[in-house]
Amino acid sequence: MADIQTQLEEHLKNGKNWEKMKTPVPGVGITKVPGTKSRPPMLFLAINPVNEDGSPMKRKDLFVKNKRELVKFSELLTDDKVLQLINELEAVNPSKKKKEAKKLKM
Repeated sequence: MADIQTQLEEHLKNGKNWEKMKTPVPGVGITKVPGTKSRPPMLFLAINPVNEDGSPMKRKDLFVKNKRELVKFSELLTDDKVLQLINELEAVNPSKKKKEAKKLKM
């Protein structure tokens, strides 16, 4: 089996734009992002937590291109004030009602 860096270099060189590569970490993948006028194509971590059944929790991934961004996101997500804010949002937002299947009356 090829080492991780070799596999990533291969994906960067030969992968299609926006092509995803799975990783052994649930909710974390690698996506090839196309280049622009000012930067070449790059690989980004694509983060999207998964439910108990393995399906993504969000429609879109969070793209992280370097360790600095990852550390900053981690700091924000573990900040006590952010936890307090999300608790307040949950208290204010309407709760999602479970839809019951319609039943035919006979």
